[in-house]
Amino acid sequence: MKTEFPYLRIIFGVIVLGMALALWLLPQQQQSVQPSPPRQQLTHVEVAGVEAITTTRTIRFSGVTRAAHRAVIAFSIPGRLVSRPVEAGSRVEEGGELAGVDLHEYQNRVNMARATLAFGSRRAPC
Repeated sequence: MKTEFPYLRIIFGVIVLGMALALWLLPQQQQSVQPSPPRQQLTHVEVAGVEAITTTRTIRFSGVTRAAHRAVIAFSIPGRLVSRPVEAGSRVEEGGELAGVDLHEYQNRVNMARATLAFGSRRAPC
């Protein structure tokens, strides 16, 4: 079969190349024939100034908050609680007043201790 048609491959290759060349040139000829439309379309643009926003956005969440640190408060002197200037859960500064105690009972104990001391010092010379 190779000996019967030795030039068949060459002829077939020339035909394929001719068709490829024709397909490649055909679109180029059509583009050159048609004039391109003018591109002079105007686009209208509006310009706006940028201003800073002065409003604030509030976000609210519901839930329960708990203190990270708890302090147990105890008085070293007896007495009745008369004032509490700080509400539960409020932030306080170190050394700030948390509560006020009625000092009448404490003052009575101080007076009693002084009287005992004075009485003891009178009895000592025996």
